[in-house]
Amino acid sequence: MDNHSALSKSLHSRSFPATPNVESLFRTLFDLEQQAIDELLSLLTQNLNDRSVRRKVGEARCLLLDQLLAQYPGDRGILGSLTLRHIRLSPGEAIYVRAGQLHSYLSGVGLELMANSDNVLRGGLTPKHIDSPELLSILSFSSGPIERIEAKHLRLRVEPTPSKAGKQTNLQQLMPEKVLSSWTTDAEEFSLSVFTQFESKLQQQSGSAQEDTTWAAGQHDAGLRAHQLAILIVLEGSFQLRTDSRELCLKRGQQAFCGADEAWSLEGKGKVAIATVDKLKPLRS
Repeated sequence: MDNHSALSKSLHSRSFPATPNVESLFRTLFDLEQQAIDELLSLLTQNLNDRSVRRKVGEARCLLLDQLLAQYPGDRGILGSLTLRHIRLSPGEAIYVRAGQLHSYLSGVGLELMANSDNVLRGGLTPKHIDSPELLSILSFSSGPIERIEAKHLRLRVEPTPSKAGKQTNLQQLMPEKVLSSWTTDAEEFSLSVFTQFESKLQQQSGSAQEDTTWAAGQHDAGLRAHQLAILIVLEGSFQLRTDSRELCLKRGQQAFCGADEAWSLEGKGKVAIATVDKLKPLRS
């Protein structure tokens, strides 16, 4: 957490250290009575009406504060948000938020995958209960780089068929129709993958199979096969999920759970997110 000078100045007249840090700022913020919070929010609103302040702070940041003030009147979490970095994620991008890191989702739709917990603590921007003492006891106040996670993509190809002459030239090869994308962290409790299956495209290609082939699959094999615990959510298109005991057609927004003792297969067109405990291990056909 950083960039808390604006809030520090607002709290300057109160019992606050001359050289504040984020931890002391937060402890003071959660100790204040609601009347003091209302006064600070009023001061923040006045500052946002000053064009010179908006130019200095940046219009995007100011619009965000305008939105929070309208949506959460009287919420001290608005003041706490001044200490946080504002991050925009594009489709396919991800960040890793460690335990104890204060964070808030502001807009858009995304997947959140987290370890099992019965101890989710809130710090504001919510009508729900806020346990300030417990929150402050576990909150991390360290500052560091945002942990952006790059996806690793595996392209799954259909095995090329040699020409009638038996040579490895002019092979008819099915272009990559299946891609498995994975985001890896050091968390032991969860792993996230997205399986994408496209329409097949046939093309002429010289040479042998390319190096990014992960395994050779038969032309009529299922799009993806695995045997491990998983939660599946269809993001685009539709997929047929098959196990030994059931068969489901899953469309966009629908989900299914596969137990650790179930072998399952997916086939369809589109994208499906797959949450597992260990890294997803596709089975060879």
